[in-house]
Amino acid sequence: VYTTKQYAPVSEPQYVISIEFGTGDFEYFSSHTGIPNIPAGTYEKVFEDYSVVSQSVDPETGASRIGSLTFSLADIGGVVTDVFQTRLAAGTGLRKKFCRLYKGFAGLSWNDFELKFTQPINDVSENRSLYRLSCSDMQRELRSQIFQQKSTTLSATLSKSATSMTV
Repeated sequence: VYTTKQYAPVSEPQYVISIEFGTGDFEYFSSHTGIPNIPAGTYEKVFEDYSVVSQSVDPETGASRIGSLTFSLADIGGVVTDVFQTRLAAGTGLRKKFCRLYKGFAGLSWNDFELKFTQPINDVSENRSLYRLSCSDMQRELRSQIFQQKSTTLSATLSKSATSMTV
């Protein structure tokens, strides 16, 4: 069903972000109203936009770029602020919580939406009733171990004919 809508000549994409505050404890934020079968309590029409950067590695230079997801939630009537403040007061703030971005199309049931990204939240900012949440690929924690150059210091002079060295 998703594929049919995805490749239709005219389609209206719809998005849902879920934030997991604990096992089975989610808040949902959608881009549109009236998505059939969406979980009760979803905050509708607050998801504004998103951007994604894919991870990449350049083996020749050893440079790498970790993937990221950034999205915005409109704080219409203060509902997003209320959710975030309530969660923070309960000891479950946003940092390092996992968010999931789902994509579907107008007319599709929530059950037919596809999960596109899952990433932990790194940063949250607010400006003029618009929250901007920044996430990064789970592999970011491993970044310091990728292409880490090893080096040492010689503790003695190395002669031209030496077959071993002291470090």
